[in-house]
Amino acid sequence: SFRSAAVKRRAIVPAEGYYEWQKAEDGKKIPNYLFSEQEPLLGFAGLYEFWPDPELPEDDPERWLLTCTVLTTVTQDALGHVHDRSPVIIPKDRFAEWLDPDLTDKAEVQHLLDSLP
Repeated sequence: SFRSAAVKRRAIVPAEGYYEWQKAEDGKKIPNYLFSEQEPLLGFAGLYEFWPDPELPEDDPERWLLTCTVLTTVTQDALGHVHDRSPVIIPKDRFAEWLDPDLTDKAEVQHLLDSLP
């Protein structure tokens, strides 16, 4: 759904933290609020897209729906016991690189994602 957005419509979704739900042995889910002790605000790698409503005329201001998604990745650290996926967090010093409108090659965007800590 967001394939073309990765090369044209990247965003940073600000967040103080996020919840992951851990399954307990009794089948219940335990909410875990995850945040950074060093950074008061995190920047999640996001993509956005505009979708036309085919039921509405082209000149209708309500025709376009704006949607977004937060990219996730396999959890590589101690949080893996909580959930196997986590949001891709863009380090503050790489915000400009992630938002660079001249970065439009799919392989280069993938390389950037792969290079994030």
